[in-house]
Formats: sequence, structure tokens, C-alpha cells
Amino acid sequence: MFIHAHQVIVIHCTGAAVFALISDATKEPQWNPAVLKTERLSEQPNGIGAVYQETHRVIFRQNIMTFEVVSYQPDAQFGTKTLSGGPLQISQYTLNPHPDGVQVVLSVDIQIPGLLRFLAPLLRRIAGEETLKSLTRLKLFLENEPTNASLPM
Repeated sequence: MFIHAHQVIVIHCTGAAVFALISDATKEPQWNPAVLKTERLSEQPNGIGAVYQETHRVIFRQNIMTFEVVSYQPDAQFGTKTLSGGPLQISQYTLNPHPDGVQVVLSVDIQIPGLLRFLAPLLRRIAGEETLKSLTRLKLFLENEPTNASLPM
């Protein structure tokens, strides 16, 4: 069984700036306080097939997860899939032009083990909240950092 979370936000920034930040997973700790460290494990540069290891906070503990880039379209799409360290999670960022900058859509599907299916409604709500928090942090980081490519007001 999978639970699905889907959130949309508009960021007052260029699509290229958003994509540059989200597609280099080693930069995620800069804008997402839940992620403590991310390092690339594969030799290849960013793109489909790149593999990363991420240390993040989950409730009151740290977890190490390995994931692979499964979709990569510059300035348009970036997606990952977990390989180890947690349940199967497929995340997809989609960037769309918007009059105020760029619309960022984040969709996440998480596989719930059989024994935890009864928690699916609660886990679905938590996943939705965490997805929105992640996009909000990304927006705040990009729009408030003077060195980032924000659009003129």
C-alpha cells in the first residue's frame, strides 16, 4: 500500500535557480533543516542514476537513507527513489512557469508495510504536512537569500 502527498507552491524565483538547488541533493541541508548531511555516492555527476546517501532527522532519531535520481529534466523535473534505509519513497518535483516566478509541485509516494496499514490515514496527513513544510522552506530559502536568483519585485 502506498500513501500519496501532493503540494504546490509558487516561488518568486527563476526556474533555473530552483532546479539548480533541488537537483543537487548535496545542497538540501542548506534549505531543509531536517536533512543533516547528503553526499553523492556515485562517480557520475548529477542526473539520472546518481546515487546519494542522506542523514536526516525522523522524529527523535537520525536515519540514513540511500536514494537514486530517477528523473532529471533541467528546469522541469527532478525525481528520486529510495534504495535503502527506509520504506520505498518516490519523490517528484515538477517545475512550471508561472507569472510570479515558478510553480513547484512536489509529489511523494511512500510504501507502507502491511503491519502499519492501519496508520495510513495518520501517515498520509503527516506526509502532506511534511511535503508542504519542505516546499515552504525551499521557497523561503530561495526568496530570502541575497545570493539566490530571485526575480525583481
